[in-house]
Amino acid sequence: MKKKATLIITIVALATMAIVGGTLAWFTSSDAVTNILNAGKIAVTVDEPSFVPDNGSDNNSVSKIVPGQTIIKDPTIKNVGDKAQIRYKVDVKITGKDGVSLPTAGLVFAGALDGFKFNEWVNYGEVPADTTLPKLFNSVTIPQTWGNAYQEATLVITVDVQAAQADNFVSTDWDKVPVTEWKTTPAVSVPEPTPTTTAVPAE
Repeated sequence: MKKKATLIITIVALATMAIVGGTLAWFTSSDAVTNILNAGKIAVTVDEPSFVPDNGSDNNSVSKIVPGQTIIKDPTIKNVGDKAQIRYKVDVKITGKDGVSLPTAGLVFAGALDGFKFNEWVNYGEVPADTTLPKLFNSVTIPQTWGNAYQEATLVITVDVQAAQADNFVSTDWDKVPVTEWKTTPAVSVPEPTPTTTAVPAE
């Protein structure tokens, strides 16, 4: 009997739950928003519009230069991406015919930008998108004082340019960027062997 009473109570309880469940309703609403975040583009180029290599070739070289000669060389940087921080380095190396490095003293870079230096990085600063910078310099003049030690030497001038995002980037961040992260800009170099049969001041 006790067992039967329990069964009746359970059935009644379940029936009551079913009735309540069938009458529930809610006021509802929904919405969504989607953001598409596109990464920026950092890109930089360097060109020398007035430089003329030997015989119009594309090897970027000038041969048989002599002391006192001026070579037209006008490296021009262009930011072809979004606004960016830009820096450049003009690396100058002279190697004698015996493979020994020679001093670079006396080279004249005419029309150089304010703050121009060679053999070290120079921060140009923030550059707007699609902007061409002034020429780094207009020409290079070989010192008249270079003597016989420079005969058949090779002068190599390499212009390296780096660009990084303008926002959330400070000058101390340059050296924190891993080498593997740089998208390489082809270097503009001018190998200039200097054999000469003209009279050269003895050293």
